[in-house]
Order: sequence, then structure tokens, then C-alpha cells
Amino acid sequence: MDISETVKVASRNGKVLVTLSVDNAGPAPVHVPVALYQDKELFGPAFTITTDLGAMIDYVGPMVKRGPWTAADFLTVAPGEKRSNIIDITPSYAFFGGAHAYLLQYAGKVFADLRDLNDEGVSGPLPVAHFTHQAR
Repeated sequence: MDISETVKVASRNGKVLVTLSVDNAGPAPVHVPVALYQDKELFGPAFTITTDLGAMIDYVGPMVKRGPWTAADFLTVAPGEKRSNIIDITPSYAFFGGAHAYLLQYAGKVFADLRDLNDEGVSGPLPVAHFTHQAR
């Protein structure tokens, strides 16, 4: 499939802003999580974040218990369409005080067929972003 997912991180004014993007260059629609492509805050640990020295950054944001994935949890991305969303993850992760370099990984969740929600999806390699953040 001709699908690419990217993640970019910007740290400015004390905030860590994650931009997720998906580009469907394929001939058929694909589906991405509404929670990541429309919401403005996290409701679970969607990203794995470590320091440049390998220390794990804890997720401290809200945890919403949910049932199994359903079609209502996904947004359709038509052939030739691109979607993106910016999420402020600053209050969701316990960033260390001071300036530190970080690595953010996102597992991705793109589905070609919503009947396959128990599978891994069709994303390629894990999108990764390096960034520096100055926490107060």
C-alpha cells in the first residue's frame, strides 16, 4: 500500500507539540484513529518517549478505559487525501526539568479494512522524531 505516516515534534514556549500526518497515495481508502487525528489531547500513552540516554518518560495524562476498537473509532482517509493533527502532549508526559534531548516513537495505526481491527494495521516502520525540550 502507498501510505506514509509521519510524526514531527516542535518544542516552543514550554510546550511539546506533536504533528501526526498520514498521506494515502494508494487507490483505496484507509482508516486512522479519530483520537489521534482529531482530538487535541491524549487519553492514553500513544507515544513512547525516551531521553537521548535511554531513560523512559512516564505517561502521566488521563487514561480512558475503552472497549475493543470499532469502526466509530476511525476516520477514513480517501485515496489521494492527506490528514494531519497537532496534539499538545506537554501535560501528558513527565518531561525532566531543564533542557534535554528526546526521542519520540509512534507505533502507527492505519487500517485498510476495518474488519481487521485485531491485526497490526498497514503502517510501515515506526515514525520517529528527535527533539529538545526545555521544561520548567
